[in-house]
Amino acid sequence: MAPSSQTLPDLSGEFIDDGCLQLLCLLGSGAYGKVYKALDTTSPPDDLEYYAVKCMHRFEPGSRDAEIQENELMVHCMISDHPRIITLHRQFCTDEFVFVVLELSAGGDFFSAMVDRNCFHANPPRVKKAMNELLDAVEFLHRNSVFHRDIKPENILCNSAGTDIRLADFGLATQVAVSTQFGCGSRSYMSPESIDRVYANGCYSARHSDLWAISVLFTNMISGRYPWASAEISDAGFAAFRNDSNYLLKALKLSRPASALLKRCFHMNPLRRPTLAQFREAVNDIDFFSLEDVVACMSPPLRLPSPQLPVPTSLTLEWAVAAAPSAVGDCETPRPSFPIAMPQPIQFNPFALVASSSSSSSPSPPPPSSSSSLPSCGSSVQTDVSTATDSSLPATPATFSNDAVDVVRSRLPASAASMALPALPPRAYLGQFRPRHIPTSKATAYRTIGHSRITLGRKSAGATVLSESVSATSAEA
Repeated sequence: MAPSSQTLPDLSGEFIDDGCLQLLCLLGSGAYGKVYKALDTTSPPDDLEYYAVKCMHRFEPGSRDAEIQENELMVHCMISDHPRIITLHRQFCTDEFVFVVLELSAGGDFFSAMVDRNCFHANPPRVKKAMNELLDAVEFLHRNSVFHRDIKPENILCNSAGTDIRLADFGLATQVAVSTQFGCGSRSYMSPESIDRVYANGCYSARHSDLWAISVLFTNMISGRYPWASAEISDAGFAAFRNDSNYLLKALKLSRPASALLKRCFHMNPLRRPTLAQFREAVNDIDFFSLEDVVACMSPPLRLPSPQLPVPTSLTLEWAVAAAPSAVGDCETPRPSFPIAMPQPIQFNPFALVASSSSSSSPSPPPPSSSSSLPSCGSSVQTDVSTATDSSLPATPATFSNDAVDVVRSRLPASAASMALPALPPRAYLGQFRPRHIPTSKATAYRTIGHSRITLGRKSAGATVLSESVSATSAEA
């Protein structure tokens, strides 16, 4: 078994690559490597350049661990030119370590955007933008017969807003569409057929497993929770979904279109799941992904009451009344002395609804008469939350009280509220499983990393690697 990243020393402050790079600080650590922020010491002082440098153990050439490492670098070089994939600039090694110089993403990873910064809560436009960028990257991989097999928030880099996506970490990527390597990836994002060899009849589709992982990630974004800890029948959440296809609708408070999409994505038959293009189209057509999105759209803007000036309850007004001129030409202006009652100042309350004229003195605010009086957020709310023919939910969003989520949840079956879903875990890199072997043919010649520096240009990298790539007709196929 390959040694973990915990056995790697802390190289912060060290100079590498013949002094061309200085490792400034540790950015994070994965299962088998550490990533540092590095300064290019050859860059001009007024335009300093920074990179992310991944440090890994160097293995004996020809060993299984060395082949896995070679496969990761080879695949990454092939697809590095795409704008939604983290760029691999070059790689070099010492007697003990292998260093990979990567593009630096200053915003951190997707896990921080979802959990630490809460970028996607009740924000459908940002969810759509991030998902479209991720789908751009995965579609590019699949067009080039590369399948990631470990899509999760920690392997996606982004900016501080959770967009400008970059897909990273190709340690478990494969070029074989029908895989026989089970247990690849992080448990919460693995499809059921990639976990259970017996269920999958000895093989599974790596393409459809990538879509499953994207669907779990999409669920994280719109609900802040995992749908289940593992897609196995022994898992309570997954068993509840298998027993009731509307389980996610009830337990995660999703909108009906979002629930319908996830039911298709989590179909037990991989061939019944949508393609990436169909998934993209469905996501872009949904206006609200959860009931929290609806509540955020319906909430009126907070307006502060206008300052009220003190007004006396009564006072004597001087009236100027034009009287008919007298015979002597005098003009008299009568001054009435009776008190004139003034109306009381109205205390403005932005949250009070106007009561009907037939109601009693105690306020009983009725709901609006139609959904057209509700604040609009791009389209009708009714189509995303319920339909008029559905008796299990309010017939129209206008019947929602102050907290629409509680109202809808109270009308759902009691069994929905009793299911406890696993929340997103604390900040941690989840352990990933190494494949048992790398399928090779007898004619395959792996390029071993020498002691000298290896430079791969962005344009020439593909041609360099393609001449040394693993044959697609391997023992796994």
